[in-house]
Amino acid sequence: MWWEILYWIGALCGIGCVYDLFAGARAKDGRVGQKVGLACVILLLSWIGIAAYLLWIRKKMTAA
Repeated sequence: MWWEILYWIGALCGIGCVYDLFAGARAKDGRVGQKVGLACVILLLSWIGIAAYLLWIRKKMTAA
């Protein structure tokens, strides 16, 4: 039961990260292929992908 709740929380957070990746000012750059690959990694790896996106990748995507 707890694993299922943890899974759904991770899935919702992953969807939020993917939305953040494609939304806003970052949506106008030409790195669509890179974003699609990153979105797949975030959704497939769930908590690890979310942590990596929020801690490192998000800063690099906004800086460039």
